[in-house]
Amino acid sequence: MSKNTIRAVYRLTTPLLGLLLWGSAWAAPALIAAPGRPALPIVISPEASAQTRANAADLAALLGRMSGQRFEVTTGTGETGIAVGTEAQFAHLNARPGFRPQDMHGREDYLLRSHAKGLWVLGATDLAVQNGVWDLLHRLGYRQYFPGAAWEIVPSAPRLQIDVDTIERPSYFTRRIWYSYGQSKESAQALAEWCRRNRCTPGMQLNTGHAYGGIARALAKELEQHPEYLPLIGGERKQTRNIKFELGNPELRALITRHAVEQVRKNPALDSISMDPSDGGEWSESPESARLGSVSDQALTLANEVAEAVNREFPGKLVGLYAYNYHSPPPSIRVHPKVVVSVATAFIKGDYTVDQLMAGWSRQGATLGVREYYSVNPWDRDQPGAARGSNLAYLRHTIPRFHALGARYMSAESSDNWGPNGLGYWLANRMLWDIREADRIEAHVDEFLDKAFGPAQGPMRTFYEQLDGSRPKLVVDDQIGRMYRALAEARPLAAGRPDVLRRLDELTLYARYTTLFQRYARSTGEARQLALEQLIKHAWRMRRTMMVHTWALYRDIPKRDKTIKYPDKGTLYDPEPGNPWKSDAPFSADDLSAFVREGIETHPL
Repeated sequence: MSKNTIRAVYRLTTPLLGLLLWGSAWAAPALIAAPGRPALPIVISPEASAQTRANAADLAALLGRMSGQRFEVTTGTGETGIAVGTEAQFAHLNARPGFRPQDMHGREDYLLRSHAKGLWVLGATDLAVQNGVWDLLHRLGYRQYFPGAAWEIVPSAPRLQIDVDTIERPSYFTRRIWYSYGQSKESAQALAEWCRRNRCTPGMQLNTGHAYGGIARALAKELEQHPEYLPLIGGERKQTRNIKFELGNPELRALITRHAVEQVRKNPALDSISMDPSDGGEWSESPESARLGSVSDQALTLANEVAEAVNREFPGKLVGLYAYNYHSPPPSIRVHPKVVVSVATAFIKGDYTVDQLMAGWSRQGATLGVREYYSVNPWDRDQPGAARGSNLAYLRHTIPRFHALGARYMSAESSDNWGPNGLGYWLANRMLWDIREADRIEAHVDEFLDKAFGPAQGPMRTFYEQLDGSRPKLVVDDQIGRMYRALAEARPLAAGRPDVLRRLDELTLYARYTTLFQRYARSTGEARQLALEQLIKHAWRMRRTMMVHTWALYRDIPKRDKTIKYPDKGTLYDPEPGNPWKSDAPFSADDLSAFVREGIETHPL
């Protein structure tokens, strides 16, 4: 096949909707663009939403960049051209995919079907249409591997053809890869764009965050009037830093339940409400609480009662709860069908494995989710291979495994550190949409190296092997040294490829960061203060690459390292100009060459 031709072939339907195979009688290859003939128009309904119009415009622009032709967006019936819209807007096409847009778990379902006169991109909702548009582009070779313009891949193909007939639904209904420890506005926008282009914007919201603190603030007056609602700790009714309640008191549970129902009344669009306890211990020691059972039983009793009351008035709403910390062990009571229990993969009590927790909660009827930790900045400080998000074997094993144990929701705490973890994040998202992608990890890695680095893919394979946490590295200097040597070998191979060179530049800045962090970690006294200054200055200058989580580093290091200090007007929140540690001066080619040269000298094999 010529490199200037993209012909994507997909003749699949999902198992869930396999009975719709009869519709394939419509299917035939669609020639989207070819030299010497007009490109297919992109057809939307007159009733198309602003979101669908924007996605149709993106599709037109990217197909135009790929083929070199102009794609028009027009309104029409969709019988010819690329029909982009909801099933309801194109009901006359009789696609009959059986979508259920009123079901929160069906909001992302979409159909891609080629035919002799064009292509259908039909979704249950506007979000589903969006997912279909970007899936179509993916099948035609488009990629947005990491956030940022440097990691967008737009192939050149004057001839675009696709043979596809599939109905798509995600394996996990929520697929959150989110940043802890803060982020800049620009970083948040870049992540949102990456999520949109990679089908990582969930169709529903599962609220499962620690909720007791917010409840205590909302009910402060009632708690003050009724000290018996406060936990009994050390023989005294009191509220402590780790907010808890006297859950053995039925009147207190009824008060919280009424409050929860009122929150849904105020915002009936809510898909869920959290009843997860606050972090830490300090649970009530009263006989009343003890009679409810274990800490897990106590937390679940309240969640069950809230789910029952909310669903009497608002059928289908969910209540979120973690299996975490003191309430991680499986309960002895049944779980309400509308309570979703997200099992944490860290901070587990009772010597349970994650598999045992999931199995134990499932035996009590729980609908399961997972509360993951792909990267936590104070744990890994963006070092190569240090986080779960970089461990490709872990991701490949756990995502399908959790799904097999019943998990349908994923919330993965992560970091804005696409240098060490970007490939892992991208692969995880592919598997979270379709767990069968776990069988294609090697092919995806090969494709990434080819598309992102072209003629330099050989040495860059070595570079990414150093980032893979499933490949143990015994000597950090050897690991980082191999990264630099791979970059040095890759650069001359990428001559004439400015797109590849830009990616190498960003990864060079990441490698330099690892050197500066190791220097800081190994230093003491005045040398440590100087090393921190060099580290933060470098991280700030490179922050827009999103290779390291600059915001978290700048904010968190002084909280934990009391041997260093920031200069006057030199904190994260002190702006430029005037902040001596912040500069937006670009890195020159000489800077980058010096970083690689010094890195090779500093980190012997």
